[in-house]
Amino acid sequence: MRAGPDQGWVFISYRREDTAPYARLLQYELRERIPGVNVFMDVDSIEPGQDFVEVIQQAVGACAVMLVLIGRNWLGATDQDGRRRLDGPADLVRLEVQAALNRGIRVIPVLVDGVPVPRREQLPEPLAALAGRNALELSHSRYAFDANRLLSAVQGVLSHAPAVGLAGRPPQPATPARLDEAGFLVGIRDEAYRAALQALFTAAHSAGLVFEWGTVGASIRLYTRDRPEPLTVAWVFPGQGGWYGLRHLTFGFDRGSAAKTPSVQALLDEYVTAVARVSGAAPAKPRSLLAYTFTPDAVTAHHPELVDVLETLSRKVQEAT
Repeated sequence: MRAGPDQGWVFISYRREDTAPYARLLQYELRERIPGVNVFMDVDSIEPGQDFVEVIQQAVGACAVMLVLIGRNWLGATDQDGRRRLDGPADLVRLEVQAALNRGIRVIPVLVDGVPVPRREQLPEPLAALAGRNALELSHSRYAFDANRLLSAVQGVLSHAPAVGLAGRPPQPATPARLDEAGFLVGIRDEAYRAALQALFTAAHSAGLVFEWGTVGASIRLYTRDRPEPLTVAWVFPGQGGWYGLRHLTFGFDRGSAAKTPSVQALLDEYVTAVARVSGAAPAKPRSLLAYTFTPDAVTAHHPELVDVLETLSRKVQEAT
């Protein structure tokens, strides 16, 4: 990936089959209008051999503004099975926009050739906020006027944004930034595993579990009546590992923490017994844990069973309180 001098980054999010020519033209116009601007556009910004998803995750975190080009096929684009791509949690356009919204980055919908603003009910829930963002138009018939207005808006955002370099990675703050769910999922390059994790996360939220995100992963927690802070019952990390040296997805609990929640000890034992029965369960190495780890392949194949185990634990704990 190539770095610019000292300007903020502009991320152009688009579907190639939908608005690629406009994306390319905007890239050119931005560089002509704003000397030194850094424009992220996947075709030119990802070098041979780089991890596509990892680079996108890095770029979303570093950009000052994201332009979301919405053409006639942005909402309705389908995959090879005929399913709407935007509804799939593994869709990269969805993950780009979701990550930017979650991080509080300025997101400008760009409506191409008369396309109306998407309504909230047309968008998946994680992208619902996009419907409330002030949009700009970009059309073939009045391109010069529309492009000038858009570029002026981008200049205004960049004039108030801190300089960010992206030669290898964004400058690191004194304290590493915490991830969020969208940022973590963008970093998962295996689409099937990413979709399985998204389904599991959604079910966990619905069951009342909470996520505590750190700089590399998260603990998944459950409230009990014994103490105000929730008890961790699962962890999720990237392949290179995280807390306790855990990798991927681990279900279980810390023995010391569980000792402080006697009201649910029996339920925790039942929970771990059920986890152990799921195909692919491998005992977690840390001795302080009573837990089992699942590889991406195991999560992909058996995430409905894992969801059931989590939901059962949450329901029983709620009944016990």
